[in-house]
Amino acid sequence: MVLEQLFLQSLAGTECLQLNGSNLRFETQDGATRLEFVERAKLEALAAVKDTTFLLVRMVGNSSDLTLDPNSPITLLLAADGHVSEARRSIVTHGGYTLSDGGNFALTGPLATTRMAVHRS
Repeated sequence: MVLEQLFLQSLAGTECLQLNGSNLRFETQDGATRLEFVERAKLEALAAVKDTTFLLVRMVGNSSDLTLDPNSPITLLLAADGHVSEARRSIVTHGGYTLSDGGNFALTGPLATTRMAVHRS
């Protein structure tokens, strides 16, 4: 109940509204009070990326598209337990990550790389 009252007081005290894509922000001129909203569908979409393996199809570095090797595809998995892993051919890199409801992503420590043995017949 206290949080609801604080929310309503904060909303009543804001003077600016900004829309950035599907994000909505109310704030005072000095930024001391800020209420940030994200479209509910975005929250659900962020939750849906966890435990799904994705294939890298485009990479831009220094404002230039980089050529990806079709013979060595790169995949990414963001596990629901906070572990991230990347794989290509016989190399796997893993570590930890955080993903906020607002879409902020951060690695939580160093990444470790493991080379898998390849058996040829």
